[in-house]
Formats: sequence, C-alpha cells, structure tokens
Amino acid sequence: MDIEKVAKMSRLWLSSEEKKTFDKDLDEILKMFEVLNSIDVSDEKIIIHPTPLSNVMRKDKPEKSMSMEHTFKNTKNKEEGYFKGPKTLE
Repeated sequence: MDIEKVAKMSRLWLSSEEKKTFDKDLDEILKMFEVLNSIDVSDEKIIIHPTPLSNVMRKDKPEKSMSMEHTFKNTKNKEEGYFKGPKTLE
C-alpha cells in the first residue's frame, strides 16, 4: 500500500521518517488482516451483538417530588418559581 496516497487521503503531512515508520506499521496491519481473512468461519454463527440485549430501564412511575421550598432553599437566584440565570442572548 502506498503510504503517501493514504496520507494524502487522510490529509496528513508526514516527514520522510514518519512515512518510513507508518509504511512498516501499515504493512504489519495488512499482514494481520491477511491472517484473519485466511481463517475459515463458515461454520460459525453470525451474531449482531456480542452480548444479549435487555431493557435495563425502570418502570416510569410517578413519585413524590421535592417541594418548591426545598428546591429553592439554597439559591438566591430565583424568580416566580424558576431559577434565574444570567442572560445568554441580548
């Protein structure tokens, strides 16, 4: 594989030393993929997800919430039942 072509497509500007290093690394990676491609997996079951999926969400039940007094007890930045924050738009 041409490392300069890969670098150009990836918009990377590499020094000649980096090109040599990455060229060796890319060759090793491609050799590993050749090994993986040579493995016969025709008898293996195809899986979409490695672990079983299950719904871990709790039931959505109404529960008692905090009182307004408790909600606003530690702030002085409140107005008409809402938290008041700094302006974000002018």
